[in-house]
Amino acid sequence: MEIEKFRIYFAFLFFVTCIGPVILDSPTPSYEDCENIPADDCLDDLQTFLHVTALPFTYKEEDLDVMCEKALHGYNCSAILSVGGCLDIKQKEMLPIFISSASHMFLMLCGNGYDQDGYLKEAFLSSSECILENKKQMECCAQETGVSEIPVLHITEDTGKSLVDRQINTCCPLSRYLQCTFNVIGDKCGTFAANLTRTYIRTAAGPEVEEICEKLHNYPDPDSSTCSSPVPICSGCLRIHLQNHAFIFTLIAYLWYYFN
Repeated sequence: MEIEKFRIYFAFLFFVTCIGPVILDSPTPSYEDCENIPADDCLDDLQTFLHVTALPFTYKEEDLDVMCEKALHGYNCSAILSVGGCLDIKQKEMLPIFISSASHMFLMLCGNGYDQDGYLKEAFLSSSECILENKKQMECCAQETGVSEIPVLHITEDTGKSLVDRQINTCCPLSRYLQCTFNVIGDKCGTFAANLTRTYIRTAAGPEVEEICEKLHNYPDPDSSTCSSPVPICSGCLRIHLQNHAFIFTLIAYLWYYFN
């Protein structure tokens, strides 16, 4: 299995670095000049699988195929932009980082673009239905932890800050988010789906984030000595209990005030 994954990854890198855009059976638009290429749209498509908060889980293979084609289109038109000198300084800086992360996600879910499926495609499709049923709890995890939608942007924007500062700003919210989503999905869908979700998020966050965060003690588990905020509880039942407790407390306070 590991040898096969390496072969697929090597093939993808070969096409990217030596030949050019990888092409699926669906047509890829060709452009003649920079004005005809919507750079932001290209980069948005390239980031199809890179948003760690808006996780695009689906149990329908046709939906995944559409997302794979969208991500591939993002690579193709971004490559054309790059070769044509159509990118601004910030876009030039971010493109290799996005391509690096996107290539890992593409191989994981889509395959090599030719004759190999993604090595976690079946696991992704089979686990997605249960994961989607707990979408609200995962959104709670994202909101309560304050994790960035694309964590690598924090890493690149905070280059002047110390390693500890970058870990606190980027890795602490991410580690809390990883643990929170693991708890939610593990409780409702089982350990396999929880591990898949964690793998997805860490891979989507990208190697640059992983390199910084793995220096954090005990990562991806939150380290209380560095990350002071606790992991939020986003289980539906527990949240209902807490809301009930808040209501009861408010009612008691009102009655005490009324009768005194």
